Amino acid sequence: MALEQYQIYLLLLVDLFAVLTAAFATLTVIRIWRKKSQENVKDFLINVFIMLAAGYILYAIAELSWNIIGQRTGQTTFVGFPDYFWIAGVVMVFSGFLYFSYKMYQRHGSLQKGISIMSIATAFSYLIIYYLISNFILGAQAGETSFEIFLDYFYPISSAAIFIISLSTYAFFRRLETLGRPLLFLVLYNASSFCGDMLYTYYSWNDIYGMPGLLSDGFYTLSYILSFVAFLMISRALSTKVKDKA
Repeated sequence: MALEQYQIYLLLLVDLFAVLTAAFATLTVIRIWRKKSQENVKDFLINVFIMLAAGYILYAIAELSWNIIGQRTGQTTFVGFPDYFWIAGVVMVFSGFLYFSYKMYQRHGSLQKGISIMSIATAFSYLIIYYLISNFILGAQAGETSFEIFLDYFYPISSAAIFIISLSTYAFFRRLETLGRPLLFLVLYNASSFCGDMLYTYYSWNDIYGMPGLLSDGFYTLSYILSFVAFLMISRALSTKVKDKA
């Protein structure tokens, strides 16, 4: 079976779990807003989950529209309006995890130490990204628009930044009890998405698909399965009494 046939199956799975993610993320926003007036749920947690839910909904919209356009045009890489949804989603997800990290370090840990650790990890990650993709940047940018050049850098760098900032979740998820474990699934989503973005960057800049493209789509499929599970767990937790020590 050709790799393109496997790609079709993977993209169908991505579409399915992107729809489920968007549905349960929307349900999460509705339920957590109701909890605000019913129980003593921390205001900052409400803001965090609303930002994260909005971000992953935007991701799902971008993914669905990108796949629909790709199937109609036969293109595996292109720049278009789905990118605006992805950019908006990145802003929301990064803001959600950053705000969560800031509030939790402020309440339960050394904020200065946390910032130092994140800064070192971020710098190290960016060095790895630069090492992996620097050989392809100049050649890929020939004839590109300013927006395309921006995206060349934006996706791998923002993906790494979100993954790094979300790692702090592991230090505090036990304090959230029922809402903590779903956050770990979103961290795994970020890790899988980072791998998918790096492989996508590689095969799009080299104008190939092959095994890198198949692996990239595989990581994206895993990402949306993880996000679906995360928001399913969150929405179920919010239907009962929420416990947290945040």
